[in-house]
Amino acid sequence: MESPLFIEIYDQVKLIAVSITDQLLTKEDKAWSAFYCFYDPDYQTNSLGKFAVLTQLRLAKEQGIDYLYLGYYIESCQKMNYKTQFNPHQRFINGQWENF
Repeated sequence: MESPLFIEIYDQVKLIAVSITDQLLTKEDKAWSAFYCFYDPDYQTNSLGKFAVLTQLRLAKEQGIDYLYLGYYIESCQKMNYKTQFNPHQRFINGQWENF
């Protein structure tokens, strides 16, 4: 396991969000896990969580990362169900990865 990435997002010179991303870089796997994102509450309407995921996806592609894990999906939780908006995606159900 590598040390986590801290992806900083700025509005001009003001830091407005940080996305903490764990890295799993082995001979077999190159994956990141979107661990946590926090942002300035003054920017709440700017969808910075989604922007952070898009930034992670772009950086992962640039660095040859095979997978970006967005964490648990909870359909009834608005803070967790945004993940279905990123396609294609997979879900781990009954011990198997399924495409959606």
